[in-house]
Amino acid sequence: MERKAVSGIMLTLLFVGMLTLAFNIQPVEASGTIYIRADGSIEPSTANITSADNVTYYFTDNINDSLVVERNNIVVDGVGYTLQGTGSGTGIYLSGRSNVTIRNVEIEGFFIGMELDHSTKSSMQGNEIKNNGHGIWLSSSSNNTIRNNNIERVGVGIWLFGSSNNYISGNLVTKTLYGIDLSISSSFNKIFENTITSSQHACIAITDSSGNAIYHNDLMGGLYISNSTNVWDDGESRGNYWSLYFGADQDGDGIGDTPCVIDEYNQDNYPLMNPVNPQMTAVVPFWMEWWFWAIIAVVIIAVVVAVYMLVKKGKPPIPTVSSIPSEGIT
Repeated sequence: MERKAVSGIMLTLLFVGMLTLAFNIQPVEASGTIYIRADGSIEPSTANITSADNVTYYFTDNINDSLVVERNNIVVDGVGYTLQGTGSGTGIYLSGRSNVTIRNVEIEGFFIGMELDHSTKSSMQGNEIKNNGHGIWLSSSSNNTIRNNNIERVGVGIWLFGSSNNYISGNLVTKTLYGIDLSISSSFNKIFENTITSSQHACIAITDSSGNAIYHNDLMGGLYISNSTNVWDDGESRGNYWSLYFGADQDGDGIGDTPCVIDEYNQDNYPLMNPVNPQMTAVVPFWMEWWFWAIIAVVIIAVVVAVYMLVKKGKPPIPTVSSIPSEGIT
């Protein structure tokens, strides 16, 4: 029964990722998947990527399709250019790779922005990942680093599936359904100094995953925890900042006097009274969000249409010559 429930959750997350992507995708014309082959060559040779040494690869312009990396021990630097999808697939895909760094790429319009499958010792850093079905997805991958990325308007921001011993730090994850998700024995990961805000369902969701260390984060929202026991502070004197913690700080040391209790197996012993990154946790007024004005526009259109239909229905028909009685006309 529990396995069925987990499978249901996974399918639901995949579905909401598709919905998220459907609402955010901007249509573009695909140029064809680009490959960095195991021998270091770039296919096709006309792609907007160049390398002088087959070690460091640079974008030379925007790219309108996916990038598949088949070579180990390389750096792919987007130099701020955009990798733009067409509403499906994966933006940057690594399978069975080791020691690959992906940096400074803006990724939009894919079902998954960046995916690591059975990959290790790789780094995703300084990327802008927005308007995708999901952000970064690790599957059966270990000893990787996800650092200083901005992830926005996706279903799940960072999703670890059966992945352990990874480092997730310094990321801004916002406007998601779930900020960070650890699923199916994703254990012994370190999650620290991240800011997770504006998550519709949970800033962190953990299912069947224990032994993770989660500390020095700004957690602006609730949690979803199932069958998992984790550490929520650094073991010395500092935990996380919780927007939903309302404990007191009588001695003014910046640490809550009472633990932040999550459930019977999880608690933050040193909840922080102030955000770690206050400039990142400012709450955006709802009237400045795009969805608010979208709703306003829909309501205005509906009202105009309704008024028009009422006026049209109540207005008497204009008589025609044939409908005027002939009696009395001379």
